[in-house]
Amino acid sequence: MQKQMVIASDIWLYLTKNAILLWAWLLATFQHVSLWLAENVFTGKLSGENLLRYASTAVETVQHYTAIVYQWVNYQLGALTAG
Repeated sequence: MQKQMVIASDIWLYLTKNAILLWAWLLATFQHVSLWLAENVFTGKLSGENLLRYASTAVETVQHYTAIVYQWVNYQLGALTAG
């Protein structure tokens, strides 16, 4: 019975030591992630304002090229029907 108590105590010590190490690692990782989010997502290149600007530019570009293609197709169809 004494041997089982010693083994259980050793296992408990091992688990608590590793749980504390894991907790410390998780805290450090969460700090790095929160710092990266604060620098890059909330205020940096991926902020809401910048993403809105990128999306607006993309929509304007698509509209511009769509108008060019529409004019070209209209011109081609006009030439086919006239000729």
